[in-house]
Amino acid sequence: MKLADNKATLSFSNGSPNIDLPVYSGNIGPDVVDIRKLYAQTGMFTYDPGFLSTASCQSAITTSTATKVNCFTVATRSNNWQQTVTF
Repeated sequence: MKLADNKATLSFSNGSPNIDLPVYSGNIGPDVVDIRKLYAQTGMFTYDPGFLSTASCQSAITTSTATKVNCFTVATRSNNWQQTVTF
C-alpha cells in the first residue's frame, strides 16, 4: 500500500479536538484510513460488530469485499503456475 494524497479528519461533537488520520491507497479496492494511532490520540477504539468495514492486516495475496473474495496464488520454486480464484 502507498500513502494517498489525502487524509481523513475525524471530528467530535463533544468539543474534543479534530485528529487527522493517514489514508492509504490499496492495490485493489477502496482507499483505507489508518487508525493505528486512534487510541493513543483519543483514548477510543472503533466499533465494527460485523467486521464489514475493517481490514485486519495488509496482505499481498488475498483481498475481500462484502460481496466477493479474491485469492491470488503465485508461482513457487517447485512449480511454475499462477491462479486467481473469485468466489
